[in-house]
Amino acid sequence: MNRQERQEAIQTHPGVRRLKVSRCCEGWKSGTPLKAIYSWGPGRSNPPVGLERYRCKNRAWWRFTPLKRKAWGFTAPQNYCWSHLIHNGVYGDMDEEARTVRWMKRKGWME
Repeated sequence: MNRQERQEAIQTHPGVRRLKVSRCCEGWKSGTPLKAIYSWGPGRSNPPVGLERYRCKNRAWWRFTPLKRKAWGFTAPQNYCWSHLIHNGVYGDMDEEARTVRWMKRKGWME
């Protein structure tokens, strides 16, 4: 299966939609340090550095709508590049992976 075929196939996933116009990817680079999110230093005196410099720089052509999450509450649709769509969206956690496996079985791609 080549890239074009994979992208056409993933468009039929229940939580994925292809965007007509690209946007900024809402994913984060791997290796984002915790000091970007949390206060750090002696006595947590330094404020978080901020996440903007750790954002993905690729263009997002995919909109992913996740299942309703139990613990962390990310239910808003996210715009992702291809890599983040696969890693954070379609196979982002066990619930999403189970949904993807059910979808692939319905399509006849898995037994």
